[in-house]
Amino acid sequence: TTTIFQDNTSTITMAYMGRGGSGSRTRHIDIKYFYIKQFLDSKALEIDHLGRDNMTADFFASPRQGSVFRRFRGMIMGEIE
Repeated sequence: TTTIFQDNTSTITMAYMGRGGSGSRTRHIDIKYFYIKQFLDSKALEIDHLGRDNMTADFFASPRQGSVFRRFRGMIMGEIE
């Protein structure tokens, strides 16, 4: 099982429930974007919640300051594991 980390709980719910879990505001999303559900049902993939302050990829997407910046910088530079 491969684990994917996501910081958006609504996205996790939509992924697990598929088209049935989407409300009226998300009905415009094409069904082809729910292809991940088949992998979740077969237990090949798993999606877990990881807060935004622990998402290393967010370091590249949005600016950080102070101790959060130093912690992410250390993780990327291999100083912190």
